[in-house]
Amino acid sequence: MTRILQVCFVLCCYCTSYAQTSSNNSRSLFRTFDTQKYQNIYKVKEDNISTSTIRATIDDIEAQIKLAEKDIVIQPITIQLVFHLLHSDDIDNAKKQMDNQIDALNRDFSNKSLITDHPNDPDGTFQQLAADTQLTFEISDEHHSSLMHHTEAMPSSSWTQFDDMKKPSKGGVRSMDPSQLINIWVVHLPEGISSYASSIYTDIDSDEDGIVLDAKYFIQDKTTPYNQGKTLTHLMGNYLGLYDLWSDDRHCQDDYVEDTPIHNALNYGKPIDQHISTCPSENFGREMVMNFMDNSDDEIQTMFTKGQVKRMHTVLHLLRKGLVTSIK
Repeated sequence: MTRILQVCFVLCCYCTSYAQTSSNNSRSLFRTFDTQKYQNIYKVKEDNISTSTIRATIDDIEAQIKLAEKDIVIQPITIQLVFHLLHSDDIDNAKKQMDNQIDALNRDFSNKSLITDHPNDPDGTFQQLAADTQLTFEISDEHHSSLMHHTEAMPSSSWTQFDDMKKPSKGGVRSMDPSQLINIWVVHLPEGISSYASSIYTDIDSDEDGIVLDAKYFIQDKTTPYNQGKTLTHLMGNYLGLYDLWSDDRHCQDDYVEDTPIHNALNYGKPIDQHISTCPSENFGREMVMNFMDNSDDEIQTMFTKGQVKRMHTVLHLLRKGLVTSIK
């Protein structure tokens, strides 16, 4: 039984874990994510939420997820996506980029990126945990006209803070039916703001609900180490309730998934051999640098775990059930 999920088109300890590769000395681009900053700083201030309130909200929702996970059955879900493309006036090229990005999402979420004999997993321990998410993404023909209507190149100076691209008054584009559709904004982000996704704790069904992707990671510059579309794969994981494997907010914070290790910081580049975390862990000492929720180069990232798959499906049915509206 396949359910349809409707979506709209339109840093060891506190230091950063840089991968030990000579290429890091010359590279100019290091990817970062701002989902945690967006939730824990911007949204808390913007919505006037106290630290104690957001902590209580997180604890309550996580208790609900833990209880609901016991009864979740993994079934195929088709997710129809809508993009707000504000990064280019070239409609044909923008559409090609979008189609390539959809292909990348489907590759990653169906476990087709998995690398056997991964150099960072010599005994295959992590490979055994990899799983097909049973989530498929596509563009809704019903909303194709939205691409044409909203495609307009806007400079990074247009956006001075989070969510400006979602506000017509700031030159952005309003979300479309966020209770039923996932909105994705592709924009040129200014210095100080990185790609981010909405939180399951503060944003569900709000006008700001969705994903903001920096255009430099929208499968265009083949010379960068982030040219396989896996930035959006990571952000989609955030949107569906997955934590980054590291935490910018609370050192060695658990991600609420039993089969993933806790990373002490995000990884860059191509980690050499087995990368060891300084965080305490009952099951793993080394980091899962090939997981989509870490930050290694795209060619290193290859998998979601079975536990991550279960959490995403639980979040869909418990917290984002408005997206699952019909049966195919």
